[in-house]
Amino acid sequence: MSIVPHAARIQATISDVFQIAAVSLYEGEFEDSTYEMSGDIMDGYLYDLLMNYLEERGITNDFADKMMSFFTSYEHKLYVKLLQNMKSFIEK
Repeated sequence: MSIVPHAARIQATISDVFQIAAVSLYEGEFEDSTYEMSGDIMDGYLYDLLMNYLEERGITNDFADKMMSFFTSYEHKLYVKLLQNMKSFIEK
């Protein structure tokens, strides 16, 4: 299951912070022949059931917000470190 930010899903409820972009079921390695259903063409009722399933397991809007904040902070720290390393390299 692929989860992406809300803005890309037109049919999502206004309170959804994330969406299900695609669903696929497979065993072993993902292959080119593995069927993947886009969230855009998925039946609305099935989509709602999957969103409820995720919520029951703790994947909520609050969780998604915290995850995005963590990733943004982590990426920023990596970027600052890269800039510091570049500065050190140039000064040598």
